[in-house]
Amino acid sequence: MEQIIQDIIQKLYSASEEECEALKEKLISLAQTYGKANVVSCLETKKRAELLAVQWEIDEVLEILNPPKKVEEEVDDPSTRRLRGSELELRYADPQGIRLFSSKVDSRWVVSQMDPRTGGVMQQEIAAEQADQLIMRLAGSPYWIKPPEPKI
Repeated sequence: MEQIIQDIIQKLYSASEEECEALKEKLISLAQTYGKANVVSCLETKKRAELLAVQWEIDEVLEILNPPKKVEEEVDDPSTRRLRGSELELRYADPQGIRLFSSKVDSRWVVSQMDPRTGGVMQQEIAAEQADQLIMRLAGSPYWIKPPEPKI
């Protein structure tokens, strides 16, 4: 089997496009005679020693014999995780360090402020009721970057 595969690979070097397709069909048909796993293993081994153009032809055969498994993309649901910085819109910022962000992807709000003990910034997601209370408290402040829309 290895010699047959090697002979077919050698013919790929000088084959025309039609001949190349016929040779690839022969390689595929060898899987019925010698077993798909054996042919795939032999092609993988021999492919490494070949020129790139021939490697591409062998890769086409390998994709037919051993198609890649489809990977399902994981759906990113922002409601099940913390919001990323790119998903936040700064709505309020005062000189004392209090910042209020709204989510661009849902109705959540995030407040950040300076931690007096550590000097670092604490960021916390707040419930809708807390956000409403905070918005009411800050209603007349000149530090609104984008004031919230009035509720009807």
